[in-house]
Amino acid sequence: MNTIHINGNLGKDPELKYNSAGNAICKLSVASRYKPKSGEEETTWFTVIAFGDLAEHVAESLSSGLRVSVSGRFRKQKWEKKDGTMGYSDEVIAQDISVDLRFQTVEVQKGGRPAPKQAQAAYVDEEPF
Repeated sequence: MNTIHINGNLGKDPELKYNSAGNAICKLSVASRYKPKSGEEETTWFTVIAFGDLAEHVAESLSSGLRVSVSGRFRKQKWEKKDGTMGYSDEVIAQDISVDLRFQTVEVQKGGRPAPKQAQAAYVDEEPF
């Protein structure tokens, strides 16, 4: 199973873009700090990618400096650069992103979703059993 969970702070505001099919893609930069008992604090930066509704909600709701919790899967990207060499990056594909309320408060608003469609009777003219 490929699962990763990160707690950290947003390094900058989320970047929301749309692909040619009109699907939302949001890129985040999350800094996670670790301080061993003996030694200096270490910071690891993660690139987090969110898609669809999650991407739009993240871009609308989060900003630089907020402490977040991210769950998702790890992905290694590989591409060819303009100079012909290969480029690599590590990303977290987000399945869930939430605000860590240990150090802050936020105003929560429920996003609007369309109401579920009412089931229609299969046989309108017949009486029920």
